[in-house]
Amino acid sequence: MLAFNDDSFNILEEQMLQAYNFNNNRFKDFLEDKINLWVLLLNLMNDVIVMLRQTQNKWSFLEKMFVQSAEVKKELGVKAEEFATYDEMMKGVLKLGMNTPNVRQFCKTDGLKNKLKTLEKAFEDAED
Repeated sequence: MLAFNDDSFNILEEQMLQAYNFNNNRFKDFLEDKINLWVLLLNLMNDVIVMLRQTQNKWSFLEKMFVQSAEVKKELGVKAEEFATYDEMMKGVLKLGMNTPNVRQFCKTDGLKNKLKTLEKAFEDAED
């Protein structure tokens, strides 16, 4: 599991607030492009971290049922096979996170946000 401690998340929120304050500053014209990029990046990081936290929590709960319980796997059949695909995708995301210690680089990974959306939806469907 990837973890983002509360202190790091608080720093991110502070940076987002500071970026918004810069964006509303009357002297921003000189740095407007850089400020806008900063705001976009901070929002992306926030979105990915929040989605990853939620997705990891759902996945860890469902993994115990679908992967570790032979009885549930047998009983749910097709649904368990579908979960196996998403389980591998989730493990790939976690491996990517472990191999990319720079949070900014990790969050900017092409297609990561879409993968997390897909996983979030799949895990919600699996809970039904």
